Amino acid sequence: MTRSLARVWVLILLSAPSLISFASVSLTPEPTGRAVVIENETLKLVLDPDRGGAVVSFIHRASNRDIVPRDKKHMGLFMDHLWGQGWPGELLEIPYEAQVVKGGADEAVVKVWRSVAGNWQGLDQKIIRGLVVEKTFTVKAGVDAVFCHIAVKNPQPEGRLPAYWTQHVFFAGGDYDATGDLFFRPSSRGVRVSYQGSKQEDFLRDPVAGWSAAVDRKKGQGVVFLLNYNDLDMLYNCGGNLTLEWMFDKIPVPAGREWTTDEVLIPTEGLTDFAHASPNLIAGLQATRSGNELTVRHFLRGALDKLENVVVSLEVVGTADRKKVSSPPLPLGQLSTEVRVVKQILSVPSADPLMLTVMAKGERAGKPFEERYPVFFPGSYGYGDNVQQDMTTPLIRSTRPQ
Repeated sequence: MTRSLARVWVLILLSAPSLISFASVSLTPEPTGRAVVIENETLKLVLDPDRGGAVVSFIHRASNRDIVPRDKKHMGLFMDHLWGQGWPGELLEIPYEAQVVKGGADEAVVKVWRSVAGNWQGLDQKIIRGLVVEKTFTVKAGVDAVFCHIAVKNPQPEGRLPAYWTQHVFFAGGDYDATGDLFFRPSSRGVRVSYQGSKQEDFLRDPVAGWSAAVDRKKGQGVVFLLNYNDLDMLYNCGGNLTLEWMFDKIPVPAGREWTTDEVLIPTEGLTDFAHASPNLIAGLQATRSGNELTVRHFLRGALDKLENVVVSLEVVGTADRKKVSSPPLPLGQLSTEVRVVKQILSVPSADPLMLTVMAKGERAGKPFEERYPVFFPGSYGYGDNVQQDMTTPLIRSTRPQ
């Protein structure tokens, strides 16, 4: 049986504090409609069941700027689509059912869901009819992130083929900047950076990791999205600007079963470039060169909490001669969720361009991790990108993980 948000909110507000205190979460209804405000000490968001169960406002307290213009239709975070329907699909801007699962000082959990009709632009789509798309949002005390668990359920007596697709439409830094708002997507050719009017591909079909990011470079304010690489088909960036999207594989969902995935939104401050992101580590990298001396600056922070015993090392490969140069391991000790900048200098005889690979290892919550990420450095290379003279074939590729 569906329960309205209003009936549950009354119970929550009796036990939860009305004002945010240190390391706490509050959940309150807006005066009109069914939207709910969730906030902790670092962020504030508005989740609206009547607009496709999407986040229609998001403010990071460090900047106090809303990255989603709420008065604009078809803008929001965690918007649902299915491949077979294209854009705009039937789930965009329509009412969802909603339920508060948990409210209290430690965390707030809200679930929204909608059944798929399978009728779109005159097409009768039995292959997706009757599926239930469900999102569960969690905000935790003391954690600067929004967690979204997505389940595509099949209560029908026959199998279905959903091909789920997430869309985020927002202004990095809180306003529109055609060339200053940058979008980062990891590929086997290095991290692809795009902006409005850039000529890089909208569809990125060779992702190497489960993340995407955006930043207002002038303000140094951005967001990182973590997603499940295992089921990822391709990344998408509409028109080189405004959106970060990803399409998951066409995975059959048998009768009575479900397909699930998890996505995490992490706001960032002080990063203007993104080279890597994971539940452990968020990293940027900037490199400059003078003769054979290559200076690399790493911008590093813990993604969701602090890291211990962190060590970073670097390998540089010349794309023309394939010669390798490696740095000795650089011990960093502890990393917090604040950005830390460290520098390495290497002697590199190979001509530009170069492919840099960073190896980072350490411990998070007592568990060891080890990660690698590639960065393409064009330097003085005349074409300025990881392409040969035909402007299509990559000079060098990193290996895509299985």
